[in-house]
Amino acid sequence: MNSQQSYCHQDSLIRRVVVISVIVLIYICLPLGILIGLIPWNMKFVTLIAGAIIAYLISRLLGYTNLDLGITLRRARPSLLVVAPFTLVFLVASILWLILGGVRFKPTEDLGFFIFYIFISCPIQELLFRGVLSSVFNSFKMREYIEIIVASLLFGFVHITYQDAITVVIMTIVGYFWYSAYKREPSLVGVTISHIILGVFTIVTGLVD
Repeated sequence: MNSQQSYCHQDSLIRRVVVISVIVLIYICLPLGILIGLIPWNMKFVTLIAGAIIAYLISRLLGYTNLDLGITLRRARPSLLVVAPFTLVFLVASILWLILGGVRFKPTEDLGFFIFYIFISCPIQELLFRGVLSSVFNSFKMREYIEIIVASLLFGFVHITYQDAITVVIMTIVGYFWYSAYKREPSLVGVTISHIILGVFTIVTGLVD
């Protein structure tokens, strides 16, 4: 192995260590911190924003561009078309759940929450769980189906903070389809719009808390 190959190998190793550290800290430790009370519940959105900023900055330091992270309007229309069928199916399934099973939670969110949810929370979640994860997973060159499964499990896992098993399962399934859609059309526009539509509907109707 010559010096250039050695340098490339070392650089690849460093990138993988950084990626693993980011995933453990942001995607695992922060939700656990909220769950066990180390991070106050009323700080969960501040934690989300801080985690997104850290993940974004580290991604840029690793050389990923905004385009790599899905922050682009270039593929907005195709990304919307890809995610539309799943969004419609999930909406129908949610309506059927309401008809057959009824409301699970009493909605308590006010207008301020929904403004934050639509314009900050949903875009940030999509950046974290689709844009950043898809980019940094390139460091591991894993098979796509494994990548999608891992990403969807991480998305489900972060919802353990709500201490509701059904919510975790639903978010894992939804995360699977959103990540799959993002892999087909790597623009955050489609998955963010889908997230807003489904999130607002399920919160307003009391399907999720």
